[in-house]
Amino acid sequence: MAGDGGMRETGTGGAAPSGAGSSSGGSGAGSSSAGSSSGGGSAGAGTVKPPPVGKCDGLGAVGTWENVTPPYLVEHPTFTGALVPLVNPVNPAIVYVTSDGNGIFKSTDCGANWMKVNTGRNAKEIDSGRIWGAVIDPVEPDTLYALTGYGAGGLWKTTNGGTDWDNMLPEGSEIAKTAGGFVERVVMDPTNRLHLLINFHLNCAGHTPVCFGESMDGGKSWSILDFPESLSPSWGEGSGLMILKPNVWLYQQYQLFYTEDSGKNWKAVTPDGGLGSCFPGDSRITQTPDKSYFLGAQAGVLVSKDEGKSWAVIPNSGRALCPVIGDGTRLFAASLSNPQVVYAASYSDTNTWTKLDSPGLPVDPPQNMYVMAYDTAHHLLFGAAQATGLFRMVTQ
Repeated sequence: MAGDGGMRETGTGGAAPSGAGSSSGGSGAGSSSAGSSSGGGSAGAGTVKPPPVGKCDGLGAVGTWENVTPPYLVEHPTFTGALVPLVNPVNPAIVYVTSDGNGIFKSTDCGANWMKVNTGRNAKEIDSGRIWGAVIDPVEPDTLYALTGYGAGGLWKTTNGGTDWDNMLPEGSEIAKTAGGFVERVVMDPTNRLHLLINFHLNCAGHTPVCFGESMDGGKSWSILDFPESLSPSWGEGSGLMILKPNVWLYQQYQLFYTEDSGKNWKAVTPDGGLGSCFPGDSRITQTPDKSYFLGAQAGVLVSKDEGKSWAVIPNSGRALCPVIGDGTRLFAASLSNPQVVYAASYSDTNTWTKLDSPGLPVDPPQNMYVMAYDTAHHLLFGAAQATGLFRMVTQ
């Protein structure tokens, strides 16, 4: 029976908690603390809030970061705090942010005010885990998919903007049995919103240790695809998939792998010096108008100019990077080791990267900027820095 609970108002964005302990990583840049099972507990106290921020018509100065952490996350700090921001592509004033153990929050005014949104069916299941992976449907943006790491398990779907949720990996199904329903990442095909891929946070049972789930109907049914054991003998922390085209995918598990036949055949495409590529929690890859793709990695920014078949490290593009995102004129890349460190490059010269000034970001942050999202209507970049909080910046 569908729940009728509405969203709970939590007020204006406030400061992120301070003094969190360091996260335990996995293997290289491909591993974020969001996926780590160690640590736990409070990410730190501290509930002093900065001045309220403006709504969509009252944004800060270009280049200045504003703290827009939902107050509930400040008042109830957890190990990895704010995890995945998602911007509604139809109405960009609407922003979601997932969390560690506190569910999902929604803003309708560019992050100025927030409401707890998962208040209906299966609300407790959504609250139960670390939601380090989530995607939003670009055509029907009230539809979202989210995992619940170290919580209820499964892949959860809402069709009413986050109030009610249903598990797309029901107990007893083959896909749920494969790895206990412990999903590591979910990715949506940019050309077909009903085409989903998932990989797992455990070795698969009855298949190769690394296997994937594929759905062509928005999670109603699944097929299971094996990944060559010769390329990876076990699952990996922070691993994930990317869909470039319906049949062209990438898989990252410290090394980078490529298929152009929907997973039937794979090959390693890790560039020299480019180990530790990182797929952010929204599994979004950035492509510029010249058809180049960009990823973050331990050695800096990786670029592919042949639709993912080969990759190269861009010299002097930073170190230990994860999210790389564009605003239409510039690319931005955030550091995995310090959310104060953000690099930028112009679309017209992606070989030249500059470290940005970061007014508004904390001087001594506890954790890294894990995922970024961009609001094209308001030229607003969001960065989720886990226990450090959620921030926004006008880019142009």
